[in-house]
Amino acid sequence: FMSFNSFVFLCIFLPGMVIGYFLLPKKMKNFYLLIGSILFYIWGDDKGLPVLFFSILFNYIFGLAIYGLRKKEGENGRGAKWIVFLAVLFNLGLLGVYKYTSFILHNFQKLFHTSFNPVEIILPLGISFFTFQGISYVIDVYREEGRQGRSIVQKNLFDFALYIGMFPQLTAGPIIRYHTVREALSNREHTIGKLALGFER
Repeated sequence: FMSFNSFVFLCIFLPGMVIGYFLLPKKMKNFYLLIGSILFYIWGDDKGLPVLFFSILFNYIFGLAIYGLRKKEGENGRGAKWIVFLAVLFNLGLLGVYKYTSFILHNFQKLFHTSFNPVEIILPLGISFFTFQGISYVIDVYREEGRQGRSIVQKNLFDFALYIGMFPQLTAGPIIRYHTVREALSNREHTIGKLALGFER
């Protein structure tokens, strides 16, 4: 895991990300941040990367399904509510499998004195954060469509992946609500003052 106060992060990774980001044209910035975030994650947990991708893909699909059903059924339709329920169930199930399976099997073995060797399931880095961020996204899509008659669904898979997997919050949080960063994903302003504030933080 590349900690934020490590030499590698402060002197190699972060300067490289900042320099590359400002050299690239606007259309390439999000993709560049996504690639950097993937490399950041691989540094700490290359085996957990498929789980992260799996979570991103399914929450992206859930969001599109909710959007489609809201558009078709209207505010009081039940289809979108069922998709939200399935999305929450999927995310909590994914978290439960990786976080509690080994614990349950070890206790089962001790309780019943069985001789089998429980499979050790390695907990993917940041799974709690990206799981609950996925849940907050599908709920935001559902609520925004229902209350304001318009959807905040993200149709660009790469931008959605960046929202879930952005390296500053991927492994340590906090969980960011999608509606608070929706505009910044596609349109953000860069100034020397904001850059200085970012370095100060």
